[in-house]
Amino acid sequence: MPVRDLLGLLGYPLRWARLAKSLVSDRGFLHVLIYHDIPPGQRDAFAAQICFSSREYNFVSPKTAKLMLLGEVPVTGANLLLTFDDGLRSNRAIADDILRPAGIQALFFVVSDLVGIRDRAQQKAFIADRLMCGNIGAGEVADDVAPMGWDDLRHLLQQGHSIGAHTRTHARLSSIADQQELEREIVGSGDELSANLQIPIDCFAYPFGDIGSIGPEALQMAAARYRFVFSGIRGGNGPAIPTGAIRREAVSLELGPAYCRFVMEGGLSPLYLAKRKRLDSFLEVA
Repeated sequence: MPVRDLLGLLGYPLRWARLAKSLVSDRGFLHVLIYHDIPPGQRDAFAAQICFSSREYNFVSPKTAKLMLLGEVPVTGANLLLTFDDGLRSNRAIADDILRPAGIQALFFVVSDLVGIRDRAQQKAFIADRLMCGNIGAGEVADDVAPMGWDDLRHLLQQGHSIGAHTRTHARLSSIADQQELEREIVGSGDELSANLQIPIDCFAYPFGDIGSIGPEALQMAAARYRFVFSGIRGGNGPAIPTGAIRREAVSLELGPAYCRFVMEGGLSPLYLAKRKRLDSFLEVA
C-alpha cells in the first residue's frame, strides 16, 4: 500500500467510512475497483475478498455501471464495479473460477500490442520493460505471468464480461509529446481491439492511473474517442462525475476485510479531492 494511503488509513478510521456510507445510503454510491495480475498465491485472498464484498455490496455489470454513470439508471445502494488492468492471463482464470460462480461480470482493460505477442521471450521482454517499467529483467518475469490472447478475450466476451483499451504499449501518456504517437496509443489501441474482436470499444483506462501520468491533451483525446475514460484517482462515481474522468479505487489483497471495507466505502477519497478537481479540469477546453 502506498505510504500516503497508509497515512490515510490511520487518519480516517473505519468508523468515519461507515458514517459516510450511512450518510449517502439514500442516494447510494458506485465505486470502481482496480485489480491487475492475480498470481496463484493470491487467488484465495481474492476469492475471500469477493465473497466478503458480495455480502456487503452489490456488484454491477459494466453495462449497468455505464447506465448509472450516464444517469439512465439511478445509483441506489452500495454498488461496486470490478475492473482489471493490463490483460494478463490470470484474469481469465479468475473470471472462470471465481467471478462466474458468483455471477459477477467485470471490465478488462487490455494493452493491445501485448495481446498479439506469441513468442514467450518477447512476452517477457514486453512485460518487464512496459508493465514493470524496466524495474526487473525479462528473466525475472514469473512463468505464470503471461498475456491473454485474442481467443481469451473472446471467451471473456462470451461469458458476459467487457473489454476496454489500455493503450497499445502501456505508455505513460504524460511523457508523450508527439501527437501522432499519442493518437496511436490512445485511439489506436481501441481501434485494434475493435477490429480483432468485432465489437465497439467505448471504455479506456490510462496506464498507471495517477494524476502525473495524464495531461489535458491526452485526456481530451481519450474522451473524444471513448465514451468512458477511467483513471486511478480515488473517489465515488455517478451522473454528476464526468464520464471522461471516472474515479477508481485500488484494493490490496494483502490486507483484511476491514481495510477493504474502508476503501470500498470511500475512506481514502478525501485525500484525493485536489487530484479529482485537477483531473476534471483537464477536460475543460481552453
